[in-house]
Amino acid sequence: MLASAAVLLALGYWTYSHVEGSLHEIRGLTLRALLETHATALRATLEDRLDGVPAGERTARSRDLAARYAATSGRWGESGQVMVFHERRQAPDGGDLAMVMEPHAGDSGEAVIGAWRWLPEHGLGVAIEIAADEAYAPLRYLNIAFAVVFGALVFAVPAALGSALSVLRLKREMGESRRLGPYRLEERIGEGGMAVVYRARHALLKRPCAIKLLKPARATDETIARFEREVQLASQLAHPNTVEIFDYGHTGDGHFYYAMEYLDGITAAELVARGGAVPVPRAVHLLRQLCAGLAEAHARGLVHRDVKPENIMICRRGGEYDVLKILDFGLVKNIAEQHSRDLTRALRILGTPLYMAPERLRDPADVDARADIYAVGAVAFFLLTGHRMFEAADDLALTTKVLNDEPPRVAAAAAQQVPLELDLLVQACLEKKREHRPQRVTDLVEAFEALAQEQRWTQREAESWWAAVPPPRPAR
Repeated sequence: MLASAAVLLALGYWTYSHVEGSLHEIRGLTLRALLETHATALRATLEDRLDGVPAGERTARSRDLAARYAATSGRWGESGQVMVFHERRQAPDGGDLAMVMEPHAGDSGEAVIGAWRWLPEHGLGVAIEIAADEAYAPLRYLNIAFAVVFGALVFAVPAALGSALSVLRLKREMGESRRLGPYRLEERIGEGGMAVVYRARHALLKRPCAIKLLKPARATDETIARFEREVQLASQLAHPNTVEIFDYGHTGDGHFYYAMEYLDGITAAELVARGGAVPVPRAVHLLRQLCAGLAEAHARGLVHRDVKPENIMICRRGGEYDVLKILDFGLVKNIAEQHSRDLTRALRILGTPLYMAPERLRDPADVDARADIYAVGAVAFFLLTGHRMFEAADDLALTTKVLNDEPPRVAAAAAQQVPLELDLLVQACLEKKREHRPQRVTDLVEAFEALAQEQRWTQREAESWWAAVPPPRPAR
């Protein structure tokens, strides 16, 4: 940062010097051209008017004519003027012409620049002057610009240094010897907008876990409150398909963290990115687990509000394959407590529009369990087809489509054959009006269990997939 600031200042000084030099040169050429024009015109006037004037009267007459010429030549610009003088001046080079480009005090006391030429044949000289502020007005704006940049650097450099020192301290603390309470961090395995996730191990139990650490730069009152609420609400859940929270605390220097189970797997988004559409039996197997995990949350009055492929992990767990885990309860809302604080109520939409129910897009605070049911339908569409339900250039266009366009039928959009019952179930979840959707996620659990009887996905098939396509380093 210091090197960049030094380079920027040096570049600025170099630019300023060259602009200033160029402006001096341009002003010098302009002044010289104007001076020569007036000198030539004054010579012509004097030669014409002094023709036939006796020698004894020529000096007085020439001075009078020169004074009239200067008085009638008018101003150029706002402050430029022509003057005559009668005392011989010596130019620096000994000649009859001088350019004074450095500001100096004029007759009025104002800083000026100018040029003069001595006319030896007439015993007088002609000069032109212009206020330095007017002549070098472009430099004023350049000075303002550089003052703003310099002022920004004055504030930015100390802030950057402080941030760099904080980062260095945090990196040092986050080394292999870094401990958060009873946990020893090993390596960073994921990062989001608000937090960083580390693989860690309990110092005494030696149990592997994942530590989610709130970024210091994002530790505002609101984010800390959301972070604490995520822990408090998610820790109430004990379903096998919900990530388990072990512990919560903060470091001595105020960094908030919580510990959760370490998951060996990939997200649903990565699953589709690797192999495209998920076969119907496997999709049914995963969707049943997703609904089962949400059922416990809904029974406690909790709405997840951010169900999407990136928050769904497919894992290997205790010798079992394709175990689904629901992650990230940062946007969870407790609808069982009417007076609970809603951190998203301030007219902001937090989440991914593609997986958000239309009513939530209209009013972020107007949410119940049926919003999660819509998200289940959108996730099911993604798994079964291998592509997004709507495509749009930006979130605004995507939101418009979610609000107004009917989603395509899964059976029509998927390359594989989708059973009619599954097609209708997904379509029902994606109804625009929530009263037309299934009203309870437990109904979806029963529906997917019935489908699983015909669309069977065995542990042997899951094990074969994991053996053939090993996942990357775990992301949680």
